[in-house]
Amino acid sequence: MGNGGMRPATRALNNHAMEYFLKFLESKRITFINSDDNRSSSSHSIWQEQGKILCRKEIWQEYGTYLRDYAKQANGDALSTGTGLNYLGQAKETVRKMYESNDIWRDHELKKGQRLDSLGSERFWFSRIRNQLEKDLNHKHILLGDSLSESSLPLGRKNVAQINKLYLSKGHVSDVEKAAAIITTFGAIGRAGECSFITYAQAEWNSIYDILVLDWNEVKTDKQVPM
Repeated sequence: MGNGGMRPATRALNNHAMEYFLKFLESKRITFINSDDNRSSSSHSIWQEQGKILCRKEIWQEYGTYLRDYAKQANGDALSTGTGLNYLGQAKETVRKMYESNDIWRDHELKKGQRLDSLGSERFWFSRIRNQLEKDLNHKHILLGDSLSESSLPLGRKNVAQINKLYLSKGHVSDVEKAAAIITTFGAIGRAGECSFITYAQAEWNSIYDILVLDWNEVKTDKQVPM
């Protein structure tokens, strides 16, 4: 049996996302008929009635509220922002493919390079719901003291230069030490072993460039370079 053009992992993710959507529909006492089911004339009528329910903006607004306030992870925690947005999008795509000809899907979400219209516009209605869910879940996790992302923002060279400029402008020895620590840490990312061989005995102040220069000892290669 084919996989519908999906990788197994993608299909599994979609099925898991749909589990939440089905729970939402169950809470509203709505029976879901999958597009793959064999439909008799009587079930086709039910299929059409289902389309009238699922192809309404209000149902997706309510689903967004459900994901924000009621849906939980397996451990009982609230859904992460990324997971909530994924579940919303996966369910929408499943329903959209079931009822592709419905006019509701015309301009329902932003495409690359587009921007949201005024609030009163009917265009991009799904993007508005998605944006609101993202904002609400972020707010919820901030109040709970959770991290919104597992990654850290990078500190670039310009940032490091400005921080050092501020410390060095103060002129105190402790501030010079802080500047030295920051630039050393920046240069030593991923090079923890070399840090342990840095000493003030090998450091000197370069008054031309207003920087601290020290010897960077590489014990594995027996090399020493200025840093």
